[in-house]
Order: sequence, then C-alpha cells, then structure tokens
Amino acid sequence: MHQSHGKPKWSEVIQWPLEMIRLRGWNENVFLQLETLKQKGISINLRSYVDSASVGFDILRQNKAACITGLKQLPADFYFIPIPAEYQLEIAMVACYPQRKRDSPLTQFLTHLIKNIIE
Repeated sequence: MHQSHGKPKWSEVIQWPLEMIRLRGWNENVFLQLETLKQKGISINLRSYVDSASVGFDILRQNKAACITGLKQLPADFYFIPIPAEYQLEIAMVACYPQRKRDSPLTQFLTHLIKNIIE
C-alpha cells in the first residue's frame, strides 16, 4: 500500500479492498496466492483486476487499497507488508542438471539467485 495511507499491520490490510495486477504469461488469470488465502479461510474484498502494473500502482496511490506483489516489483513509495508464514504460498522449483553437479558452487549460486528473484 502507498505510504500516504500509513503503515498498517497485516490484520488491517487484509480487510482493505484488493487490486490484482495481471502479469502476462501462461497463467495470467490464476492467482495462486489469492486462492491459498481463500482456502485458508481469509475473506478477500477483491475490487478489480488491472493489466498494467503502472496503472495498478497509480490506483493504489489514490485509494486505500492493497495488492499482492513481490517486494522487488514494489515502487519505492510503497510499504511491503509480508503475508504471515501460515498463509504464504509454497513455491516449488525444478531444475535440470547432472546429479554430480548438485553441490557445485555454480549450481548453489544459481539456485539461491532464482529463489531471491521469485520471492
């Protein structure tokens, strides 16, 4: 949420209207984190979907609303309120490399880098 709306706690933010920003790709109409929250009993006040991140963040600047996004996608003038661990989406990662290279420094580095980007 935008800094002009203060820095609320998770329990407050989850009551706010939610703006979803679609990211073009193979699964653009499925929001796994949103589904995870619903499955765990969190009631979502979904206000709208937008197709542009810049438009979505402009809407959030003007309205007291929240969105689900990664920390690295968040503009500098927004607060990041982490989702509590019990509601977080588990992200599985699959990689293909020879088993003998599983512990190589390059493989370890790339795995760490990919996990940081995904978060």
